[in-house]
Amino acid sequence: MRCHKILVVIIWVYVFLPGIMVCSQEIVGKRVEITNNLNSKNDDAIFKGYELLVNNDGLVSPEYRNDVKIKNSLWNALKFVVPEPIVIKSAESETNSTADYLLYIVGDVKETRAIPYLLKNIHIGGFRDSLARMGDEAIPPVLGMLESGDETKKLYAAEILQAMLEPKPKEIEVGYIDPVKGPSCKTIANTSYGLYEASGKAREKIKLALKKHVKEGSLKVKESALAAYKYVADEEDVKLLNDMAQNDTYRIRGARLKNGERYPLREEAQKALDYIKEKKSAIYPLPK
Repeated sequence: MRCHKILVVIIWVYVFLPGIMVCSQEIVGKRVEITNNLNSKNDDAIFKGYELLVNNDGLVSPEYRNDVKIKNSLWNALKFVVPEPIVIKSAESETNSTADYLLYIVGDVKETRAIPYLLKNIHIGGFRDSLARMGDEAIPPVLGMLESGDETKKLYAAEILQAMLEPKPKEIEVGYIDPVKGPSCKTIANTSYGLYEASGKAREKIKLALKKHVKEGSLKVKESALAAYKYVADEEDVKLLNDMAQNDTYRIRGARLKNGERYPLREEAQKALDYIKEKKSAIYPLPK
């Protein structure tokens, strides 16, 4: 029996190990090529490094997300193409620069030094997504934006906070190339894929800020704040949400709307109430 096990190990080593070693060498070689390109101080080479770094979704491949050298190289590339945290394009711009691509993915590796750059380019949707993946360190500046006097920035801040609060799966399945089996799938932690969900004190801080704007914000800010607030609302918020769902007077009229009108804040408040009920049912399921 023991001899049989030894034989199996020997066969495994001869059959599978070479393929795994080749795969590892390829990953190491590609990693070196990526960092060399990103550190090159050449726009074309930096863009080549970006193309090697991302997968088909335009996000940083999982194997590079926790790589310190990749992270630092990405930061070096960003500092080269955008020496100062300034706006690099308008929302109406038709073409993307290399800096646009880098700012889109820095959130995937949680390169928090890029937060000022993202805040300056907050009007571009992909950069808001990147900021939302940054983690706890991005929360204070985003809350600061929520408290600013700029209504547009308040709306952007509520959108980012919503993305930070949305429930994320603990694990996700990603595709990859197995050296032996070819195209395959593996399950990895969501944090390895650039996803972030605020928790603990960070979540409580967001809740307090959003609740203030649910009560006191302008109509548009209230609507956006409510869309985010539903993820942190609980039993103590039911009275407030019930009142809004039944009595809020903000109305939009239009021929294409059902019954010719709708009440946006009532709808968002009801969504929050439904979410609270759903969470309660998950914790205390009804007996069958």
